[in-house]
Formats: sequence, C-alpha cells, structure tokens
Amino acid sequence: MTAMIFARVITFVILVLPYTIFRIYTLNVNVSPVDILPYAINQLVSAIVSSLLIWIYALNFYIFLASSSRFRRQVKYVLVKKCWQSLKRWYSLNRTQVHPLDESPNISGIELVQVNLDHKQYPHSNCPILVPIKPKIIPPNIPTPGIILHVAAPIAAPAYEPTKLLIVTVVDVPI
Repeated sequence: MTAMIFARVITFVILVLPYTIFRIYTLNVNVSPVDILPYAINQLVSAIVSSLLIWIYALNFYIFLASSSRFRRQVKYVLVKKCWQSLKRWYSLNRTQVHPLDESPNISGIELVQVNLDHKQYPHSNCPILVPIKPKIIPPNIPTPGIILHVAAPIAAPAYEPTKLLIVTVVDVPI
C-alpha cells in the first residue's frame, strides 16, 4: 500500500511539474499572436504539457496494477469472473441463424419499376421512376404491354429530373 501511494506521488509530481512551470511562464511572458513562430511554439508546448496532465488519470491504473498484488487480483476477478462470464452468456444467447425474408410481392401496392421513356421527350429515362398513386392519369410514351401504370402529378413533367422519384403502382391486365 505504501509503495503504491509513493509511486502515485512521484508520478503526480513528474507530470504536474511541467504544466505548472509552463503556466508560470505564460503569466510572466506575453507572446503575441502576431509573432507566428513564438506563438506556434507556445501552442505546441501548451498541448504537450496539457496532455501530460491528462495522462495522470490513465497512469494511475497502471501504477496500481504494477505496485499492488491486491489490485491485480481484484482486476483479474472483475475481468474474468464478471465481464467474461456476462460476455459469454450474451454471446451464447445472441447466436441466431440468419433466414431470408419471406417477401410477398407488392404488399403495399407500391413498387419500384424501371420505366424506359422516350429519350427525346424524357432525357433521364434510364433512372427508375417512382410515380404517385392516382388512377387514370398515365404519362405519355410509357410502354404498357400487359401493365397499366396508375400515376398522378408527375414531378417536373415532361422532362423528369434524375434526382426526383415518382411512386408507381403496377396492375396486371390480361392481354
């Protein structure tokens, strides 16, 4: 226990001393941001000594681990008995097999359809078009062998923009 406290005190002094010295220096010396090189050096030293100050908290764990057999025993107990067992139990409960989805076509009445439009009238016809549902309004020049597309208010007609999508409802019609 005494060795652990002694090691902590020495580490604390070693890591806090540069920060303290730098803070005293910054209070006594005024470095202007106009002088680029001294200001950059000042900022670099500030980042380094601030990092050393933060390392105190991380190094305490390793100091305890190196200097105390009781702490090592407790860490081993927590990691092996508590964490490892709960991870093992969680992994065995969450091992499931992946099954493909049972896909029923057109459950919602809306599906994405590739529609090839006339390139002269619709320059972006290679992109899939999604058209909103509303019966009896069909855009011109859509090939419909055996299929009726119910559409409403196409976006940016007659030249569809490639970034905009319309919703399409496909209804099979006997030929």
